[in-house]
Amino acid sequence: MEERPEEPAGGSDSAEGRGSDVGPLGREILDLFRAVYRLEARLSERIAAFDASGEWEVDGSASAQAWLRYHGRLSPSAASGAVKTARRLRHLPRTAEAFAAGEISSDHVRVITTGTDVAESLDGHDEIDVVEVARLVAEGEKVLVDAARDLDPGRLRRVVTHWRHAVEPRSSSATRERRCVVASSTCPRQATAALCSTANWISREARSSRPPSTRS
Repeated sequence: MEERPEEPAGGSDSAEGRGSDVGPLGREILDLFRAVYRLEARLSERIAAFDASGEWEVDGSASAQAWLRYHGRLSPSAASGAVKTARRLRHLPRTAEAFAAGEISSDHVRVITTGTDVAESLDGHDEIDVVEVARLVAEGEKVLVDAARDLDPGRLRRVVTHWRHAVEPRSSSATRERRCVVASSTCPRQATAALCSTANWISREARSSRPPSTRS
């Protein structure tokens, strides 16, 4: 008789929201996915602490990235990406929480951490209220994390791109005019026009990602 692997903690509810008719093997796969995501979240949290501690200097490494490349046998891009993601997660508590709970994957996390890093786009824009942008990022994170629970990383990237276009400064007059129109719109369920616009995109992407038999 084939021995069944031990079920990860909290596995009985992991298929909720994706349908209860996935079958025993399908449910086990979903439980294992969640276990992997939780382990990856723990690894990312430890990388952030390791990076901040400077412990990577003990063996003469020049940086946490260099240490990961050598000891973890990672490619330069993978090591750099791991550290950048870990650093960004320290400023995105909702994303980190969902990741640690196994609700979203490392691919979702990379999309959110990269997409919400709008610091570079603020360079040279003296009239931009940095505090206000930080508030938009914090509010946007909640919407994007909720979307990540329903969408695959590719569709989530499209939603994040739309959100960035709504909050980033642009130089062209045509885009400024578009942003003024968006900013003047109202949405009773969202605090900002950017979130309202993004919420509409999420709804559209969620509908198109469902199996044909479940679309309304």
